[in-house]
Amino acid sequence: MTTAPTDPDPRTGGLLHALSILALPARFEALEPTHGGVRYADGPRRGVAPICDVYLPPGSAAHPSVVVVHGGGFVLGHRRMKPARLIATPLCQAGLAVCSVDY
Repeated sequence: MTTAPTDPDPRTGGLLHALSILALPARFEALEPTHGGVRYADGPRRGVAPICDVYLPPGSAAHPSVVVVHGGGFVLGHRRMKPARLIATPLCQAGLAVCSVDY
């Protein structure tokens, strides 16, 4: 007779960690931004510097562009969070210019 593993204790973050593993690959090859830490507005907003990372595909021609806005409900998050990089990498590899912003 086998027993099922016990559920991670949600009070210690075990459940959140387990769910994040299901949602995101543990390792992936993320591109480095072509231009990192670019200021896109004056002054901090709600204590957060208005900074973005820009990912440009090869070539000097104009490219369609996408703005990646991380989740976090205006409370937490960062332009270089794993989900933002997970989205920016394949978009850039497909020929789109990507701008991942802090807000």
